[in-house]
Amino acid sequence: MAGHVGGRVSGALLTVTIGGLRLVGKMDLSTSGMVKVGQRAEVFAEETGKQYRATVSAVGKVVTPKGDKDRSAPYVPVYLKAPSGWTAESDGEEARITVTVTATDDKVLAVPEAAISAAADGRTSVTVVTAAGERRRVPVTTGLSADGFVEVTPDGAALGAGDLVVVGR
Repeated sequence: MAGHVGGRVSGALLTVTIGGLRLVGKMDLSTSGMVKVGQRAEVFAEETGKQYRATVSAVGKVVTPKGDKDRSAPYVPVYLKAPSGWTAESDGEEARITVTVTATDDKVLAVPEAAISAAADGRTSVTVVTAAGERRRVPVTTGLSADGFVEVTPDGAALGAGDLVVVGR
């Protein structure tokens, strides 16, 4: 822009760009190493009950709140983008964010977490209740866990979908 004090301005004086809404979540430090850019996420809007798909677009650095009345714990900001952007109706809404860290390629055999027993030597097993009411220990190798269930692969003994397993309290 060319001109002088008191003279007319030619061209644009000011350009404003609006970047739109963005969703930022606060991630606990203990899980921050598991979330990466590009991972899929589900966003559940608490007030409206709507669900949205999103992708992690950035993971920030640790933030330690200072002068916070609530004494909030340090957190890592996670930035999420929706396929078609966030709408104005979601501005200021509270949301629950679930990031898919890993998933299995196919169906797996899974049991409740409370069904897994660990021996002193570190080996894991489940106890199956037979049709006759007898109990038998089945050694297993554990895999991924989510929503209170653990993926299991039986180590030699029979274990299948629909088998009854003993759950601890």
